[in-house]
Amino acid sequence: MRINKIVPIVTATALVGGIAVLGTANAASAARQLDGGDVKNSSLTGADIKNGSLTGADIKNGSIGYGELSDYTKSKLKGATGKTGATGKTGATGKTGATGKTGATGAKGADGKDGKDGASASVEQHVTTDKPETIAHLGGKFAERATEIDTVDLAAGTYLVNTYGAFDRLDDSQESSPVLQLAVRADNGSQWGQDLGTAFTGEFPESGDLEQTASATRYVTVAEDTTVTVYAFGYNADKSATGEGNYTVAADVSFVKIG
Repeated sequence: MRINKIVPIVTATALVGGIAVLGTANAASAARQLDGGDVKNSSLTGADIKNGSLTGADIKNGSIGYGELSDYTKSKLKGATGKTGATGKTGATGKTGATGKTGATGAKGADGKDGKDGASASVEQHVTTDKPETIAHLGGKFAERATEIDTVDLAAGTYLVNTYGAFDRLDDSQESSPVLQLAVRADNGSQWGQDLGTAFTGEFPESGDLEQTASATRYVTVAEDTTVTVYAFGYNADKSATGEGNYTVAADVSFVKIG
């Protein structure tokens, strides 16, 4: 009786459709390659594949996805850091705006008038007595009986007039009680003239050694060049001439032109 020779079992490995397979075959079946249809899904495990038996040639290109790789393998797949890109060009600086036009020059102011030298540079005229002047008359009409102290000529314009008088009684034993005055008048053709300032004392006591002062300040305008006169005069309450010739005045009058 003939006994068929038994063909030794051949171990073969293959990866079909991304699945590694291990099988046994006799000589007749070993002639064909195993494919995925010969292996039951999920029937093979790592224990069925000999370590080191698979090579790149046994694995179909594109058959293994990223999710099937180990964490270690994934970490090695990171590519080298690329070179730093070139710095972009700096943008061009914007043009400077045009300079605004210069404003128009203001009108030239009027030239100031030259001042005069000395402390009284702004004083146009000044009347002052070197010594006290006796007041010749008291009572009656001012235009007829006032005592003239001095005169000055003023040009037309506006003035600050400062009038000051210091009055004294000569004989204190003679009793009288007049009100005395220092009057500044511009000749304007009238009986009394234009009043540029009048300074009055209070009523003098009937007797006793007593002096009084009086002052006045006014802004006045003289319409045309004119002569100004400083007068001294006085009145008694009873309109009499009692005490005339017994009183003196020291006068100081300044005329400051302001316009």
